[in-house]
Amino acid sequence: MKKTFTQAFTLIEILVVISIITLLLSILLPALGRAREQARFAVCRSNMHQYSAAGYEYIMDNSDNLPDFRNYLVDGTKCPQDVNNQCLWHNTEANLSEHPKLAGPMWSYFKSREAGSDGDDFHVCPSFGRRIAPKFEPKNTGHIDTIPIDTHFSYAMNGWIKTPPFPYPTLKKLSMVNKPLGQWSWFMEQNLWPREDVYGLPFSGSYSFHYPMVQPPEWKRSHGFGTFHFITSRKEMNSGRSNIAFGDGHVEDIRVETYEQSFRIAWPYKNPKF
Repeated sequence: MKKTFTQAFTLIEILVVISIITLLLSILLPALGRAREQARFAVCRSNMHQYSAAGYEYIMDNSDNLPDFRNYLVDGTKCPQDVNNQCLWHNTEANLSEHPKLAGPMWSYFKSREAGSDGDDFHVCPSFGRRIAPKFEPKNTGHIDTIPIDTHFSYAMNGWIKTPPFPYPTLKKLSMVNKPLGQWSWFMEQNLWPREDVYGLPFSGSYSFHYPMVQPPEWKRSHGFGTFHFITSRKEMNSGRSNIAFGDGHVEDIRVETYEQSFRIAWPYKNPKF
């Protein structure tokens, strides 16, 4: 009987194959990561369009009156005393799908536009819920560790709405915005990592508002837009791209790189003079 011999791969051949596979993975994995982030970014942008449309429906039904940034989504005044207001955006006790009695005046407008969405995902940027909230919320001032981070809101409203910006009139109606609406931010992505504000205290956005309460030249120390898209390291957290819904209804992704840029996008009046 003849013996048959099977020739095995040599060690060098195996190492060559492993090297080729490693090289291919190093090329393909970053591309796949970018593709996934681009898909999440597109979903986030679509959500912002829905927010903008719901906002316009609200002001059309309310004689051009803008909602209050403090309670347009969740009305904190309706929450039980043991529900921490700073954690409303991730507190299951304030999840409006489960606790509709806590809803603010715009919730019904959002609900009417949810037919093509997956429940709470309509209100959450996929990148925020997956990467940003679990990493940065535990470090936020006022965070309560016993409240699980169950993200159900991640977008914000301009905090100058219904806030007296002395010496200017309080912004109560969309028609009061004294600059092109296409240059004024109405809804934006939440910023969750601390930034230094005018008082030198940690500043971050909230689930419901973007509130850069600063004046020139202090705008150099405040920044409230969630600039976490398309970054490769934590050093770039404040220079990534962010989706912003402007007052004229269009949504644009912007790289908000300077504090002055952040202030001017949020400020509702021309040429601030303090």
